[in-house]
Amino acid sequence: MCLSNGLLLMLIALIPFPTKTLGEFLLTIGFKTAVIFYTAYFVLISIAFRLLWYAASRKPGILSNDVTAA
Repeated sequence: MCLSNGLLLMLIALIPFPTKTLGEFLLTIGFKTAVIFYTAYFVLISIAFRLLWYAASRKPGILSNDVTAA
């Protein structure tokens, strides 16, 4: 679980990089590629969050007793 948490935090900390890339290519011919990179980066963050949730939900006692498997 520690690895998935570290991955998510690293990706969150690096958000300025794809944002800067998108801003630099905003009015150029490479705009489409920059948008794809920006979107893919946030999809990667979403996958890392799902990985963290999966790791947390598999270990008993980490989540509240009110949380069900569904």
